[in-house]
Amino acid sequence: MRTIVGKGQYLTSWLTSKLFEEPFHAPMVELHMEKYRTGVTAMRDLYNNYQVSQIKEQFLDRGRFFGSSYPTSVAFDNIRLPDGTTMMDFSGFWFYPTEITVYSKLYIESDEQKTVTLSLRCNGSIIAWVNGKEAFRVLSEAVNHDTVKDVSINLDKGMNEFVVGLNELGERNTMVRFGLCNKTEDKLVTSIPVDIDETALSGIHDFLDSLDMVQEEGKLQFTCKALELPLEVDISGQKVPLKKGLSSFTLDDSFSGHVIKASVDFQGASFSKGFYRFAKQAPMEDIASTEKQRKEAYIDALLKQNKPSPALFIAGLTRGINLYEHCKRPVQNSIEMIQRRGDTSDFRLTEIIWMYCLGQDILPKELLETFESCMLNYRYWFTEQGNDVMWFFSENHALSLHACEYIAGRLFPDAVFSNSGMTGREHMEHGIRMLRDWFGVVLKYGYTEWCSVNYLPVDMLGYMTLMKFSQNEEINELCRKAMDMTFGFYAMQCHKGMLLGANGRAYINDVLSPTDLQANSFSYFAWGTPFAPLAYKPTLYALSDYECPKELEDKALLKEGRTMEEHFVQGHDQIRITIVKTKDYFIGSSSSTLEGKPGDQEHLFDAMVGDEDGRFWINHPGESKVLGERRPGYFSGNAFTPHVCQYKSSAVISYRFPDTAEVNFTHLICFRDSFDRQILEGKDLFLRRGKVNVYIHADNGLQVPETRSLAKYELRSPGLTNTWYVRIDDTMEFDSFIEKMRGCTLEQQNDKLLIQDPVYGKVEYTLLKPVLEIN
Repeated sequence: MRTIVGKGQYLTSWLTSKLFEEPFHAPMVELHMEKYRTGVTAMRDLYNNYQVSQIKEQFLDRGRFFGSSYPTSVAFDNIRLPDGTTMMDFSGFWFYPTEITVYSKLYIESDEQKTVTLSLRCNGSIIAWVNGKEAFRVLSEAVNHDTVKDVSINLDKGMNEFVVGLNELGERNTMVRFGLCNKTEDKLVTSIPVDIDETALSGIHDFLDSLDMVQEEGKLQFTCKALELPLEVDISGQKVPLKKGLSSFTLDDSFSGHVIKASVDFQGASFSKGFYRFAKQAPMEDIASTEKQRKEAYIDALLKQNKPSPALFIAGLTRGINLYEHCKRPVQNSIEMIQRRGDTSDFRLTEIIWMYCLGQDILPKELLETFESCMLNYRYWFTEQGNDVMWFFSENHALSLHACEYIAGRLFPDAVFSNSGMTGREHMEHGIRMLRDWFGVVLKYGYTEWCSVNYLPVDMLGYMTLMKFSQNEEINELCRKAMDMTFGFYAMQCHKGMLLGANGRAYINDVLSPTDLQANSFSYFAWGTPFAPLAYKPTLYALSDYECPKELEDKALLKEGRTMEEHFVQGHDQIRITIVKTKDYFIGSSSSTLEGKPGDQEHLFDAMVGDEDGRFWINHPGESKVLGERRPGYFSGNAFTPHVCQYKSSAVISYRFPDTAEVNFTHLICFRDSFDRQILEGKDLFLRRGKVNVYIHADNGLQVPETRSLAKYELRSPGLTNTWYVRIDDTMEFDSFIEKMRGCTLEQQNDKLLIQDPVYGKVEYTLLKPVLEIN
């Protein structure tokens, strides 16, 4: 199969080996940090690049990959064909330190002996060979840091074999990828030694391009262009044979998870397309009038559901029931992760503490001894020896670790903990000192992971575990103060039972399935709102004696006709947050210390009109793969961080970057068909839902993507120098609103945007200053 690669195009047809994954065992060492700020991620520099971890330094020092020679014995059994992306991407998530190696191969035809320059972008170390001789090598030190440089390869006349080896240490979420762009040649002729049935391949592309999925009443309904050839498609593990001429098929929605993947294997290559499976939480029925009763009802519902989980096991213990055999698999999974010190094992250790303390008179001695061993042999802080990829630095992990350390020390005061050599009393002393520091910072500054619907509930693990088992009134009082503060944020974020708004760390499910968040359960407990997913974090709260302050209810459940406008700051860096909401709509935004720099998981602008189907936001995709696993992702976070300026129910989101990102557009995610009326014209979108109007403007225009599944809720605006303007109104009829907004002027003056608003008058919004280069 021959491919012509023009100047500025990427090499995208390759043969590849399997992904070689081997556990990386390093000597046990302590982690030394010159600066540690309590509860603040301290492993990144000012440009959000990860610093080199201690285990990565050991990995690089060992340097096994750079000692390797041309891979003569590697089998290239897989095929990667063009799929619209530019990178050969093998990224993933590794809970334990893992050496990852993969090889890719193609052939380059040349009519003469010459040197060709390619532009390389990679995450991971590279060795490349041409005709068996090393051509270049690139060392990658920090994880998830893009290396971009020009490389040269020497070609002989005729056919040249080109092999690229890629190597990286998997430590949590790790990008492992490379891309090579033809920088100087008018054309490069590449090939891979396979005979491709072009007709069949074209049919597969047509099928996947046209394939669409709709969720409806427990079914997944798929439609596609009428098949010209029969084929077999794999739908998230379920094989589905499709006959020639078929244009639709239906499956029972018995799948788990949010991503449905349709895959077709073809001559050693695999082509796939992902669909997001939106999760809508069914409202709770017969909601009780008091928080205590709602907690009881929640535990009753969890026990009735009877789905094996640590939460169910713990709930059973509180009712004197031993459900270990029923919940054995998830409990053993937690034990294994703790024993191997996997990433997030600190959260699993809170489970073990609850099981151990509640199960003293119920569980067999052998199981209790296993729980005890988990606590006595754990690594509680980075100053203890370890060779793992545990994450100690963000505030949710730090709190969980300090809470577990203090309680484990209290439970076993005279025991010597094997990893530290410290006694339980010494761990208690260390734990309470770290807890005082942690609470001192959070209660003074607020959360670094501000308003995060994902991570504030994680902090609840620490609070609830401490309040239940610390037997220390000082700690319990600190927890109560932090809980009161947290529910104050929840009250501002609450809209129709969902927690919304700009926040410090978000994932795809946080933004696309807003009724299904564990965080919503805390609103259910406090104010009787309808959504209460059954899960571990809310379960611990339901088993606690704490109750939300009564005075927060008016803010959480706004009365008709009232508008709430809140401005506050959070975290060490004093992030500015704005929330405006009524009974009918919500709009929120925040600043960021990463403005003008590579971004992260920060969700900086959020709005909702009516219920969950009226949610919309604007971001710069962090990857081209729509349903990838990177942080930031396609829907959540920003690859390059904008400046957001909100005034009442309006906001301006400004990007001022060169078009050098993997994705060179920003986009609006909005389920337009859920609105009563919509008008899309050029740069402007007008919407109405109920009594609320929305106007959205993008300087660079609004384009519907060609992908059908995205066209329903995505609008793209090309380029990374762009200004978005959003205005929400509930005072005008729709036609009048359109007329007024069309007539208002938008005037840019240097780093300011001036708008003559029909209601607010002249409003001045600050803009991001141009960024000439991104490191």
